[in-house]
Amino acid sequence: MDIPESIPAPQALLKNLSHLSTHWQESHQPVLLFTLESLSSGLRSEIQIDRAVRQHLDWICEDGRYQVAILADLPVHQLRSLRRHPELLLLGSGGYEIESRKFRWRYPGIATMLALMADWKMELVQGYGNAVGESVRDHGSWLEVGLVSLEPALRKRIRIQLLGRVDENPKVEIRQTDTHIVLRPREMWDRGQALQNLLNLLPRREGRPPELSYIGSQVSDKAAFRYLYRSGIPIYYGDAVPPISIKVRYYIKGRAELNRFLYWLHSH
Repeated sequence: MDIPESIPAPQALLKNLSHLSTHWQESHQPVLLFTLESLSSGLRSEIQIDRAVRQHLDWICEDGRYQVAILADLPVHQLRSLRRHPELLLLGSGGYEIESRKFRWRYPGIATMLALMADWKMELVQGYGNAVGESVRDHGSWLEVGLVSLEPALRKRIRIQLLGRVDENPKVEIRQTDTHIVLRPREMWDRGQALQNLLNLLPRREGRPPELSYIGSQVSDKAAFRYLYRSGIPIYYGDAVPPISIKVRYYIKGRAELNRFLYWLHSH
């Protein structure tokens, strides 16, 4: 889809479904990629998708006009419970893992990184108890430690311990603020790079890559929005209209509009 040089204000998706329907019908291979956060009522590290949304996804897959995909920070093996239809495409660990009915791809070394983050989380929980355990979130390929609820002395001990672990593992970097510690691969992808890799892996038809529509809702989706702004359809999902600084073409406002969009995809 051609995008003008100027950045127009995002438009309401539901008011443009007729135009999008025509566009998707004319494209060779429309792919609809939803982030887990846009579908879920839970946290980034949890799977909480209600029954109605899951049923809509099944019907869209069954309809066959769209390739449906879900992207999440969780590893693929934790996402498989979402695949009630065999055609659902899963991107786990922030895109470091891709699994479909026809192929499976993993970034070299990602299995070691996933195991490392899980081990470090367990080490913190076993060493400091549930108080710290509740502050640690394993996002698959990266680990986040919240410090706000911890005593200053405990924060210092955890910082020293994790700095030592990073010194022992040159493929991991640490990022620190007053409120959080993040451990992540030194060669960390953003979601824009994950989409680029996905398009390289998916089969082409008549020499043309699939056209990707991306529905995201987090700060981490900005890179994906930027990547797709001139070559796909970036769609923002949230409780309010996105600011023009977020590079999206359309927006979905609230859960009711999302459900209407999902219903429309398999009923028109």
